[in-house]
Amino acid sequence: MKKMSLLLLMGLYLHALPAPAMEDQGPRVAGGWVREGPPHAMALAAYLRLRNPGPEPRHLVGVSSPQFSGAMMHATVIEGGIARMRHLDGLDIPGAGEVSFAPGGRHIMLMGPRRELHVGDHIELILKFADGLLLEVTLPVLRQAPAE
Repeated sequence: MKKMSLLLLMGLYLHALPAPAMEDQGPRVAGGWVREGPPHAMALAAYLRLRNPGPEPRHLVGVSSPQFSGAMMHATVIEGGIARMRHLDGLDIPGAGEVSFAPGGRHIMLMGPRRELHVGDHIELILKFADGLLLEVTLPVLRQAPAE
């Protein structure tokens, strides 16, 4: 009986909290996809928009995928007229803001696929944040960016 009373009181308390206190302020992914590679490709690129609806900045510190032997965040930079990839150790997402991983800019390099992937397949990504949060997302494999 004590357990039932405690559960009832907790339910009433949670119901009485204002909506913002219960709202999830964690990061979210939108528009994610992975570009299909040529046959036997040893690396693919993933793109997405990472939104932070909360008021405090979030720091993305890593990415992984069970379908690849490795994954890293990269930025494409132009140096001396040549496009080069630069490894990113981390990335800040401002409070109430977003960052994009898009062709020609930041991207997630997925290396060593465990099997060949084609349009219609899906990739699981795990985004790791400095505070220990792990955000798991599933992205489709496509030939080109989806229309928005």
